[in-house]
Amino acid sequence: MFEPNVRPGEVTLNAYAGGTACARGVVSATSSRWALRTPPSPIARFLKPPPSANPRDFLDPRVGWALLVAEQPGFTPEQFANNEDLCPLLRLLLDKRQNRVVLRYRPASDFRLTLLRDYSNRKDLDLAGSPVGKNVGDIPRYLLMVGRPTAGELPWTLQYILALNRNVGRLPFHPLKDEQLLAPYVQACLDDWTGAGADPHATVVWGVDHGEDDISHLLRVAIADELARKYAGDTDLQAKAVHVGAADATHARLTEALASVRPGVVVTTSHGMTGPLTDRDQMASQLGLPVDRSFQPLPLAALLAAWKPDGAIWYAHACCAAGADSGSVFSDLFSDSPARQMLQAVGELGGQVAPLPLALLSAAKPARAFVGHVEPTFDWTVRQPATGQFLTSSLVDCLYNELFLSAPIGHALRGWYANAASHFASWDAARLTFDGQEAGKAAVLYHTLVARDIQTLVLLGDPAVALAP
Repeated sequence: MFEPNVRPGEVTLNAYAGGTACARGVVSATSSRWALRTPPSPIARFLKPPPSANPRDFLDPRVGWALLVAEQPGFTPEQFANNEDLCPLLRLLLDKRQNRVVLRYRPASDFRLTLLRDYSNRKDLDLAGSPVGKNVGDIPRYLLMVGRPTAGELPWTLQYILALNRNVGRLPFHPLKDEQLLAPYVQACLDDWTGAGADPHATVVWGVDHGEDDISHLLRVAIADELARKYAGDTDLQAKAVHVGAADATHARLTEALASVRPGVVVTTSHGMTGPLTDRDQMASQLGLPVDRSFQPLPLAALLAAWKPDGAIWYAHACCAAGADSGSVFSDLFSDSPARQMLQAVGELGGQVAPLPLALLSAAKPARAFVGHVEPTFDWTVRQPATGQFLTSSLVDCLYNELFLSAPIGHALRGWYANAASHFASWDAARLTFDGQEAGKAAVLYHTLVARDIQTLVLLGDPAVALAP
């Protein structure tokens, strides 16, 4: 041992040249002169990798933000490269987000779910394997899809795929023809949501409960009650943390709470309206609206007359809260039953966004974001069927830890989508060892259903928006 402020007399080397003794060297009396004149080699600093990019910073070129739109007929490659298929407001948003590159989905291409086209740089980019960032050949981390969820524009399937490795949101309007509908939201982004009236210190949680045998009870306990407890226990939030649950979960109480505290975050758990099956127009007009304790769908016009979204983020855990697809991915899961009939009827509506998020995003004072399911949600995704363990911690982290630390909403949801990747891997393992026995059948069913359920939770709005700090 030697004192750290005293030079050692000799130094041992881990070198061997023969014999039984290790190599030692007597330290020279002029060793300090050697040390002062021999700095670390510059090459060591050159090889040291730079610090990793902050994944919340979408302006960092190693992270990036971009628009994704469908390739429209009637434009030349040069016009696409100049973004002439976008309305002026979207072009202004591109300038603000420091990226003129627009990625385009090609609905008629055989590679439509494999490649995106970058006309500016004359490249096709792989959806799954492209590097993250803004360099030529990269796909940015944050992607704002602008278009309706139809086969001819930007189908839900594309959003499901991209959400597994990117932060993806959607404005469900035509990028050129719907400038009037886009204007309130895009202008709010251009203004950095300055003046938004939603209070980032206020929350409203509304959880319907139709009894222990109903999935609404599970959703209330696992999601609504857990988040309400988090908000009420936080000294920065507890003064304006409103919790409306069980017997009090009426639309009147929800509207009253929203108008009273003007929350930055709204969380609702309930059934989503998917009827009447015999009236297609009425079904579409109230698709996915939260159903209260009296089994009534949310009166949307009355709600928006009493309360303005004005920068709020709304999470709705309800069937079809975000919309419907052309045919349900789950319809073949069920034999002929009310569940199958409902899924088929909703699937016949075609790809569309539900009335609630459409109204919130196109309001004069729009919401920042809406998060909800395109398909029904299942108890297996919320609670492990064999153990009863709740599986919603990533949602709680997103809607509490992440949002209130000002994480962009697209970044905040990354943990939820990571669960889908885990279930797809587990499904593949179960498939490779499938022996036709009941345990194997249960495993492939469980992992398929849960992975698909997770994927069909979508973000509507810009994935880069965050609550005001």
